[in-house]
Amino acid sequence: MKEAPPAYSKGMQIVHWLSVLLILTMIPIGLIMIRMDMNATKTTLFQVHVALGLLVLLLTAIRLILRFIRPVPPTPTDITGVRKLLFQGIHLFQYLTLIALVISGVSILLNSGVGLLPTNVTPQAINIDLSAVSFHSLLAKFFILLIVLHVAGVLEYQFRHHDVLSRMGVPWFAPKSA
Repeated sequence: MKEAPPAYSKGMQIVHWLSVLLILTMIPIGLIMIRMDMNATKTTLFQVHVALGLLVLLLTAIRLILRFIRPVPPTPTDITGVRKLLFQGIHLFQYLTLIALVISGVSILLNSGVGLLPTNVTPQAINIDLSAVSFHSLLAKFFILLIVLHVAGVLEYQFRHHDVLSRMGVPWFAPKSA
């Protein structure tokens, strides 16, 4: 029987999947809200985007704390060379880009004078001339690219070795007995 790979802690798994859910909700909201005409729905989308962004900030802080309290499992030993650099680099850039996205989003809110309370956010109140808005948009596009690369790597490894998703607590993908 094949030995199960070292798994992430339950806390890390929960925070990861909650973050995934929030981020995958925020992306389409962000893409839709910036293209809409001014109306009540646009205001609601801005407020939801901000609220979810603040939750992602909280989850990212928890995730980083958990990484220091309980180190993550080692990189699978069969990932070497360029693949290992890509594995580590994509993870690092995802964290850095996510933190930069949150900082730029908070900067937009603070520089617009609306504060961090989502109910105070309206599209009209956001100062669209800020360089932070362009930076936030560019970071979002880069982050989407990193997500695509991450998912492609996970799926490629899952199809070859059948154990990566089980490390993140997805029970349907646990390694099969030999």
